[in-house]
Amino acid sequence: MTIISEMRHYEMPIPLLVSATRVQTQSSLGADAQRFYLGGRSALRGYNRRELSGLHTALIQQEFRMPLLRGLVMALPAPWMFPPVSAAAFSDVAWGWDENLTQRPRRLGSVGTGVFIGGGYFPVFRWNFVWVTPDFKTYARRPRTEFLIGFNY
Repeated sequence: MTIISEMRHYEMPIPLLVSATRVQTQSSLGADAQRFYLGGRSALRGYNRRELSGLHTALIQQEFRMPLLRGLVMALPAPWMFPPVSAAAFSDVAWGWDENLTQRPRRLGSVGTGVFIGGGYFPVFRWNFVWVTPDFKTYARRPRTEFLIGFNY
């Protein structure tokens, strides 16, 4: 049996600032349980794909998005509006564990900033600067950079 859940919440605490929260849990039980993997540009930023695994995983992502540039129109040869350019500050934390709950779940996290063009119904072109952390007390000395074309959650 496999149970997967995801919750997303968006709000504007102040004008022009969007708070985006994503919570995802995955759990697989039984003799034929499947392993879940987290890591990569959309599910635990700053880490390699499949960096964290387990029969049970949990992921929390919090992001604050704000516009930097919008409404820019090129006049020649014909009026054409550029897509908005926005910035984001984010934090991710994830846990992975197996059936043996006597051991503590493995936890990984990251914090960072990003700049992206596009959004909404259209894909974004996004460049992230991510500092990874195992405990939110020590951080990588240098950020890891990631470029992606995809969608914001």
